[in-house]
Amino acid sequence: MLLADGRSHSAELAPRLCHDSTLYDINAVRKVTRKKKYFAQKLLEWSKTTGVSYPWRQTDNPYDVLVSEFLLRKTRADKASEVYTKLLNKYPSLGDLNKADTDEIRSVVNSLGLGKTRSIWMKNCLKKICERFGNRISSEDRIYQALDKNQKYLRSALQCFAYDENCAILDVNVSRVIERMFSIDLGKEPHKRTFAWVLASILVPEKFYKEYNWALLDLGRLICKARKPACDICPLRKSCEYARGHRKQPAD
Repeated sequence: MLLADGRSHSAELAPRLCHDSTLYDINAVRKVTRKKKYFAQKLLEWSKTTGVSYPWRQTDNPYDVLVSEFLLRKTRADKASEVYTKLLNKYPSLGDLNKADTDEIRSVVNSLGLGKTRSIWMKNCLKKICERFGNRISSEDRIYQALDKNQKYLRSALQCFAYDENCAILDVNVSRVIERMFSIDLGKEPHKRTFAWVLASILVPEKFYKEYNWALLDLGRLICKARKPACDICPLRKSCEYARGHRKQPAD
């Protein structure tokens, strides 16, 4: 994404962060910036060979993308896929799902686990969106604007996958990839740390950012697993600090 003066968003972030950061943070920014082109290129090349395809990746309908993100929370994509079509068939619009009570929603999503927590979370998000935009979403509406700032991942996922906006995606899997690739400790709950989001933002390419984010999510889920990562087949292995043995595998 280009700024008014022609600079990229990620290029503008790094110097601004360095100005107010510790040496450790500056070094982390430099490491990430130095390898960002390689990182994105290898991920995009790898994504063409994975064969991964999910129904929510075939649409930019904000409601459909929202539903998919509700279902993917702490859930394997293959399991979420089974419920995704069922839920959309039963509640084909934002208004339809918003009219359903928590118990009705729970009856559909319960097989994914976190049934009560997930259904309450969904209902709270739907309520806020409908209070601001109504039960119908126009092409001008940016429904992520109705969500709380602490819903940063959901907001970013909608921005990228539903509205084609250049932004980073950061969850526990993506954080792990970044930590291992660059030998950076992002601390506990990195998705709540501004610095972690800044590093993730620096890495996002200016083009094909939607495909890049999908590939990054897939890599963390399929290859760079928390336990027993498949470093030997990882597309980033030649430049990954973890794969090259610069870091010991963390204890379980």
